[in-house]
Amino acid sequence: VTLVEDSNSKLTKEKKSLEDKLQETSQQLADEEEKAKSLAKTKTKNDALIADLEERLRNSERACQELEKIRRKLEAELADVHHQLAEAKQTIQDLEATIHKKDMELNDLNARADEEAAKRSDLEKVKREMENQIEELREDLEAEKSARGKAEKQRRELGEEL
Repeated sequence: VTLVEDSNSKLTKEKKSLEDKLQETSQQLADEEEKAKSLAKTKTKNDALIADLEERLRNSERACQELEKIRRKLEAELADVHHQLAEAKQTIQDLEATIHKKDMELNDLNARADEEAAKRSDLEKVKREMENQIEELREDLEAEKSARGKAEKQRRELGEEL
């Protein structure tokens, strides 16, 4: 009987020990299940965050590619504008040279026109002087003719008197 009691007592202690271990293990299991649930929630959140970040990364990459395309286009346009600007500057220089040449020609023509006007004025003055001289000579000629006519008349009259 003592043996059975001892055995019973041992079994009771062992049972108690196993129940405690079971209780402890159940508690650990519950804790681990809570941790697993928490980790699953965190994983789900992290997966969503990763998906969101991956989408943002793809969008950023697309935006970078688009910006790179725009940058290349703008650089090409800038090169064209520089080329057009250089051509415009050359055209301006050519036009300025042409304007300078035309100004010089105009100055020469104005100088010639002034010389011609001065010559014309001098010639008109000489013409007026000559016309005045011619008029004086005509008047002198008329006076001379008149005097000769009178002298002829007097000579005839004298010739008739004699």
